[in-house]
Amino acid sequence: MNSDVMLTYRCAPGIVWVKDATQTILVDADTGSSWQLGGWDAAVWDLLCLGYQTVEIVRFLALLLDITPKAAGRRLRDTLVQWEDNGVVCGTADGNRG
Repeated sequence: MNSDVMLTYRCAPGIVWVKDATQTILVDADTGSSWQLGGWDAAVWDLLCLGYQTVEIVRFLALLLDITPKAAGRRLRDTLVQWEDNGVVCGTADGNRG
């Protein structure tokens, strides 16, 4: 993640989700689009919804996936960009949590 700007991401308005034993299912209440998250991306979703900062999530991913923090940052950035492009999350540079 870019250390010059601290972005915080939150669930986009209109997104509802449910967890079961193996996945998290996201649904856009406005469009009916849906996504299934499993594995580490479901863990990232949980951490975002709990209000964790991206730098904290990078540390968690590096440990969870046994990769370098730089590689974890790239994976997280790519995931968040994809989610933002799909309207699943909103990013802000204001430093507010959640």
